[in-house]
Amino acid sequence: GTMRRRDDHTWGTVVTDWVLAAQTLLLIVVAPGTGAMQMALRNACAAEFAADVLRGTAYGFMWENAQVHLSLGLCSMAFGVVATLGRLWAAHLGLGKPG
Repeated sequence: GTMRRRDDHTWGTVVTDWVLAAQTLLLIVVAPGTGAMQMALRNACAAEFAADVLRGTAYGFMWENAQVHLSLGLCSMAFGVVATLGRLWAAHLGLGKPG
C-alpha cells in the first residue's frame, strides 16, 4: 500500500534542504572575490537558495497535493541547473584571461 502521513520519513530531507538554504544565503552575503566574479557567484547562490527553498517547501505538499509537490520539485531542478551554470560562469570569470 501507500505510505500514510504518520509513516513519513522525509523530515530529514526537509531539514537538510532548509539548512542548505541557510548556508547558501550566508554565502550570498560573504561571497568571495570581487567585481563580476563575485556578482556571478552571488547570483548563482541566489538561484541555489531558490532551489533549496522550493525543494524544502515541496515536501509540505507531498501528501495533500501531488501536483503542487511535482511543480515545486521541477522548479527546484530548473533553479538548480541555473545555479550550476552560474557557478561555472563565476569560475570562468575567476580564472581571468590566460597569459
